[in-house]
Amino acid sequence: MSVPPMDLEHFAVLCSRFMWCNSTAPIDTVLHEVMSVTPLGNQVNAAQRRALELALHFGAELVRQHAILVRQDLIAHFGHLHPVDPNSILSYMIDQMMVWDRRPRLPRSNVHHDVEQDAAAADDSADVHVIQDSDDNGDGINF
Repeated sequence: MSVPPMDLEHFAVLCSRFMWCNSTAPIDTVLHEVMSVTPLGNQVNAAQRRALELALHFGAELVRQHAILVRQDLIAHFGHLHPVDPNSILSYMIDQMMVWDRRPRLPRSNVHHDVEQDAAAADDSADVHVIQDSDDNGDGINF
């Protein structure tokens, strides 16, 4: 394996957008589709593609395991209440999602290319729909 010439945060954004719109797509399909809309997709060698594939598989499994924990915790917190206040559940779920959003990120890597240029090219060629939000930085839903 070797380090791919792609910013991992940008790769994660592209993968998550595709997975949002295609929730039942297998991980291999996600990787293929994301690589096909990324200008660097045809410049990635086999070792770099394997690294991206492993990163995507790990990320998908991490999200799956977190969803299981949130679901179990949700049942523990609200399963005994009848009726359950939907606003309480919504507030709880937003709080859980915000834990991940507030988690400090690694510094962005600008290893091999201009990420903004790659993002613009991918946005122009991808048929991926993103939920537009009203927050200032455009990276999540503003509640």
